[in-house]
Amino acid sequence: MNPELWDYFRNLGCETLPEVDERDGELFLRHLSLCRQCPGLDDCGERGCVMQVFLTPDRKAARIAMGLCPLKKARDALRRSEKLFSKAAIPPALRECGLENFITTGRNESIRRAKIEAERAVRTLCSLVLAGGVGTGKTHLAAAIVRAALAQGRTALFISAIGYLEHLKSTFETKRTGLYPEMVDHVKRVSCLAIDDLGAEKPSEWAIERLYDVINTRIEWKLQTIVTTNFPGASALAQRLSADPFGARRIVSRLCSFGWLSIESEDYRIRLRRQSD
Repeated sequence: MNPELWDYFRNLGCETLPEVDERDGELFLRHLSLCRQCPGLDDCGERGCVMQVFLTPDRKAARIAMGLCPLKKARDALRRSEKLFSKAAIPPALRECGLENFITTGRNESIRRAKIEAERAVRTLCSLVLAGGVGTGKTHLAAAIVRAALAQGRTALFISAIGYLEHLKSTFETKRTGLYPEMVDHVKRVSCLAIDDLGAEKPSEWAIERLYDVINTRIEWKLQTIVTTNFPGASALAQRLSADPFGARRIVSRLCSFGWLSIESEDYRIRLRRQSD
């Protein structure tokens, strides 16, 4: 066997020379030499595909086969992640939001409780309303739950109430009415849906009917729905949606079947700015 190949196996902890095809060994060494002078994936003559060694558990035999280099694997994983985030419509600024980086240290009990409830939602797939003022971390938690759903292999979608209604309106204004049922059906049927900032939209009978249709359908199909709102309680949200009092009562009544969590905390952005000054 080529001494260089034997040295490679010794560095892997092999005490005896593994059985390996000689020609495979030579090809592996050629790829190893190329990888040691890696020009980067864009200039890789092998396109990120390299010969790799797979040892048997007893390290007495080895199989050399084509595989992906670590850089290729990392880039492919990043592209898959970006594709998932894009399909889930998670805004770029929220794509790093996770339960693991939701900071509760030095914050009050309602913040710690919010994280616990978000973790429970990930485990049990229950629906949840996160209510509270600006900067309390509601949107972070909603995005984190959507990311967790993607990691579980489920379909997921993150929308803002305003953005969703504007998209629906634009399908009529641009005469792309064929997209309307497709868009609505996707929002209704996705496994995990986060609706951000409910109540921030301009209230109208049309808007309330569209939102009620989504929320009610998802409840009927027992699909996980995460809602964030700046209005602290059911009565305040109903008052905000009072352009259609009956529709508002129907929406709020159904949301009350979710876990409803009120978060009371100062705006974390202002707190961080104050700490940095």
